[in-house]
Amino acid sequence: MEIKISEEIKSLQDQIDDINQKRIHQTSIPPRIIKSRHIEENVDFVSPQINGRTFGLAWNSYIPTFTNLTLGNGTADCAYTHIGKTTIYRGRIVFGNTTSVTGQIRISLPETAKYKSYESKIATISIGGNLYPGALLMISPTELYLYAINTASTYGAFTASSSTVPASWAETDFFSFCTVYESV
Repeated sequence: MEIKISEEIKSLQDQIDDINQKRIHQTSIPPRIIKSRHIEENVDFVSPQINGRTFGLAWNSYIPTFTNLTLGNGTADCAYTHIGKTTIYRGRIVFGNTTSVTGQIRISLPETAKYKSYESKIATISIGGNLYPGALLMISPTELYLYAINTASTYGAFTASSSTVPASWAETDFFSFCTVYESV
């Protein structure tokens, strides 16, 4: 009886190994990586997904929502990807001639952050062809707040973006950013 059970277990193991080999060939990921991962049932090996999230192989397009910014005919080119629960989010917002700012610009996150974080994320602000240093602060777990870095004093200070900070915004002006955070 004991021999028959161990033969059945070996047969099942061989079947699992065959399935894994087929999956490895579909993904072109080296076998040592696949074999060392904990794999859940709902993983798609062509574009790995767990619980509806695509992981690490491609950028997911994202259309953010804004507070105090009406994009009008401007453009938002934003995307994100995951590595585990780490979210990498990048974007470039280009103003059109109908874009308007009414207060501090806030931009939504594609995934809720596990923690709000006051650490700065780098932003580049271009107004009238001039580049300004900027930062995004995650004051809430769902939005980034855009700040210009005021360099008029000895030490740079965060100054909330507005219709006139760091300067008056116009068509073709933009801000771009990249941030990394832990998602829920």
